[in-house]
Amino acid sequence: MTRILKRPRAKADLAEIWGYIAEDSEDRADAFIDVIDKKLSMLAENPCLGKARHELGEGVRR
Repeated sequence: MTRILKRPRAKADLAEIWGYIAEDSEDRADAFIDVIDKKLSMLAENPCLGKARHELGEGVRR
């Protein structure tokens, strides 16, 4: 299975997003991050999902 690597900037962005949503509801913030994690797991299991975006870099898909 392909590994998904969350770079420090991505982790910081997710933490910021979580904080923004958590101002309204920590439960919703947790649920949103869970959805992101599930989508990343789906990508790891199916690395050919999406459309190839060679102009963004080798192996980049959208």
